[in-house]
Amino acid sequence: MKIATILPASILAAGLALPAGAEDGFAPGDNCQAVLAGASPTTKVMLASWMIGHVDSSAHMSRAVNTQEVEKLLSALAAYCAAFPQASLADVVREAARGFDVGSDDRQGAAPEPGSESSARALLSRFLEPGADRVALTRPLIASAEDIRAVYKEPLASRMIEVYRDKLPPNIAITPKPGQSELLIWWATTDDLIAGAPVAGHFPGGYKRAAEYMNPGFPIVRFKFVKPGETAGMAYDGLIWVNGHWAWMPKPWRMIE
Repeated sequence: MKIATILPASILAAGLALPAGAEDGFAPGDNCQAVLAGASPTTKVMLASWMIGHVDSSAHMSRAVNTQEVEKLLSALAAYCAAFPQASLADVVREAARGFDVGSDDRQGAAPEPGSESSARALLSRFLEPGADRVALTRPLIASAEDIRAVYKEPLASRMIEVYRDKLPPNIAITPKPGQSELLIWWATTDDLIAGAPVAGHFPGGYKRAAEYMNPGFPIVRFKFVKPGETAGMAYDGLIWVNGHWAWMPKPWRMIE
């Protein structure tokens, strides 16, 4: 088979036939977004082929590794990594094996829309997986000063940055209690909380005070880990989609002076 029949023309033009440079390649534990951002054409082909092999093996199927499949997979992978910027390549392969669309016409589903309820649910469901490293899962969610200032106005933003520096250390973990194997989610936007929309009633009452300091346009989530059939459980709030990722800013009303 001619190489032109299995590799995108753009990659051939980049000189794939030449020996790979030292920068080419990846490790399964690497962050997917970082890998894609700096990937050479050679690395992208290796990545696509590696993923197709893993996913097809899990699904007991075998598809051709050709131009169309590689390009479709890379497009789907970019969307998924944007939705889950904390995910490693190994995480993506695991989720792909569960059914997110990696380019095959006979696989259903797609990466959740960034900032959507399904995006938040997929992220938070990882905290319920057996053996989950919840400290490692929580760490990327800790809001930066830039995240906080994007969502909240002064003087609350500066106060939140100061308090979170002590209250949200790198070793903190979002954690369900034993037996809490299910997830409840309430999704809204800061516009809803500012306007006092009905969905705001599902959020802690303190948000009525915090809403006056909010900027509009940001998805926000309250969630609980609960035992099957129950509605009371370990409750969290303030998961906000900002700057292209989910960031955790809990209980902002406590910082209002």
